Amino acid sequence: MKSYQNKWKVRRSEIPFTTSKFIYHYTDLFGFKGIVESKGVWASHIRYMNDAEEVLHGRRLALRVLSWLAQKPEYSSFSDVLKRVIDNINRSNVPDYYIACFSRRGDSLDQWRGYCQNGGVSIEFSLLNMHPFMILPVLRLSDVIYSDYMKARRIILKIKRYAYEFEMDKMHYGEEFPRYIDEQLEEYAKHLLLSLEYMFLTFKNNAFNNEHEVTCPHVGHQRLC
Repeated sequence: MKSYQNKWKVRRSEIPFTTSKFIYHYTDLFGFKGIVESKGVWASHIRYMNDAEEVLHGRRLALRVLSWLAQKPEYSSFSDVLKRVIDNINRSNVPDYYIACFSRRGDSLDQWRGYCQNGGVSIEFSLLNMHPFMILPVLRLSDVIYSDYMKARRIILKIKRYAYEFEMDKMHYGEEFPRYIDEQLEEYAKHLLLSLEYMFLTFKNNAFNNEHEVTCPHVGHQRLC
């Protein structure tokens, strides 16, 4: 993990929202017919997509980062939360997420090959004005991250944010904090893990970077808009 040290500063450009003006959804003719008839885009459960492997890859990377940070002196007061997150990752299954995939490219050979082998369409969606794919906090479009360096960076920035909030709570509760944290430790770990799991849905193997993918994860239901 040495190559990741001392490089973590929050920048506006790292907020995980897509900045694309247009996105494109590739689908075969059967899928296109379903979108027209239902007047909506439908997501697929990650268990039935190769994205499930990306979530597992994200988990493995997160375990390395969490274990590394838990040993650092500056995270000593937050280490119990990090260790609880590690335990929860090792014990939990793939989360119940649905995901719809788009691309920033309207004519991508990789997308045609992947989704339209027997013919299909590329549907353009404009993001210039208000659109149904950005209903916070339920829906948001995020550019897929292909670089392992940037994945680790995102994970560390997320953990740093939670560690900061943890320290703010520590200052707020003062002498009552030890009793408070005994009751709330699992909640801290639960919320950090949920935030990380959602992030993993924006990760993908670098071999697919020519897809220029934009993803829209969703919890608990297939219909997006």
